[in-house]
Amino acid sequence: MSTINISIIIPAYNAEKYISETIESILSQSMQSFEIIVINDGSQDRTQEIVEGYRDKNPDKIRIFYQKNQGQSAARNNALEYVRGKYIAFIDADDKVADWYLEELYNASEKEDADISVCAYQKFDTDTGEITLKRYTEDWNVEFRPGYNHVFQYSPCARLCKTSFVKKYGFRFSAGEQLEDGPYCMMIDLLSSRTVIINKIGYYYRVYQDSVMGNVRKGKKRPKVPYKGIESAIKKVKENTNDKIVLDMLEFCTVKILTGLVTNMYKNCNQQIRKEICKYCYYIIHKYFPDINRNPFIKLRCLDKLPYQHRVAVKLFVIAYRIRMIYPFSTFVAILLRLQEKFSRGKA
Repeated sequence: MSTINISIIIPAYNAEKYISETIESILSQSMQSFEIIVINDGSQDRTQEIVEGYRDKNPDKIRIFYQKNQGQSAARNNALEYVRGKYIAFIDADDKVADWYLEELYNASEKEDADISVCAYQKFDTDTGEITLKRYTEDWNVEFRPGYNHVFQYSPCARLCKTSFVKKYGFRFSAGEQLEDGPYCMMIDLLSSRTVIINKIGYYYRVYQDSVMGNVRKGKKRPKVPYKGIESAIKKVKENTNDKIVLDMLEFCTVKILTGLVTNMYKNCNQQIRKEICKYCYYIIHKYFPDINRNPFIKLRCLDKLPYQHRVAVKLFVIAYRIRMIYPFSTFVAILLRLQEKFSRGKA
């Protein structure tokens, strides 16, 4: 058997429309020492047939495993059992990667002996091909203290993770929830001994007008808030480090995630769901961060690489927590964001 440097995990559910593009972009990589692990998550279309066709042509590179439909996170978790490579890459079944993607991330990790390597990415509209977002890694590589950086790029894709690092800490995704990528990436980045970045676009996300999360954000579907994922991530970091700076970073990053949930991500949810999320925020801060007011990073003059509006939102969230006003705060900000969107659409 040839050397396997990278195990690529692809969770696939009813992915017949785009999975061929995904696999083709992987097979055309400049670096060929990889395996593809496809977890068929109970697909009811031609996903299995399509992937088997590629497997039959590339039996040394592609393995397929089937599970009853449990969701993307469960598929990723289950795939870890089959990993044979030194590094792990997650690629979604409808996305694409640049032909240098694996090689450059691998070389960067090897050169720096890094637990994680991360590259930039862009999103494109599946119907129009229009690029809707470009996110450069360096812009979100924030220094908290000299030697203490955190990459605010909360997707398990567009990165490699050392397999031994993942297994050492037993990292897992929170199955059955949405937006679980945020706490997962917060957790692994905070426990990484070294993270290196490549500041060029190597990963291409496909965006749908009628996606599940899109409908959640529009208030058309009930969200599966990552309650378990956030708490599990906090516990994992606290159990594995006593470094005061890392714990302060954990506190800031958690509050930033909570701020995003109660303001932007679920700005169109109903009153009951908003109150439920706000109640959870009180629970998390009271239980894990009782001294949140003393956090040295929750200040407008700190972390100036983060957009100013992000720092303001976090600061206001903490003030709202202190005076027991998270729900009114979240409602007010959500109204402002909805009005901003409406105004932007009107101008367009």
